[in-house]
Amino acid sequence: MYFYCESKNDSDYAVLDVNKLINLENLWERNKVGFWNTSDKRSMILVKGLKTIKYRGFRAGKWYDLPDNLWESFSFYPEEFSYEKKNPSMIFRLLIIYKGTEDLDFAQFRVDEETLINETFNSKDSKRFR
Repeated sequence: MYFYCESKNDSDYAVLDVNKLINLENLWERNKVGFWNTSDKRSMILVKGLKTIKYRGFRAGKWYDLPDNLWESFSFYPEEFSYEKKNPSMIFRLLIIYKGTEDLDFAQFRVDEETLINETFNSKDSKRFR
């Protein structure tokens, strides 16, 4: 599943986006986050509590192909949008917090742009490649 790193802060947190909303839905369902609202088009993910090997964390502007088993040491919390809530999330749909103790190596999951261009433009439900 492809994720784009929008921004990051050293190795503590990262803001991710997906190239296909269906991938986020699959991640959501696999990790039993709760009800998936199909009318909600937000796709941004805030990942907190990251521990990474030095120089092997996320980099802003890069794509990653993260395996499903990577998420086993994370907790998932939906960010619900509501005008009635005091602090609704207008951007983030999901908060993911790392609960593991090992330093992670995200650099091994980086994807070259050629791979993504081929896959993204061949799918009707994906976002435009950045």
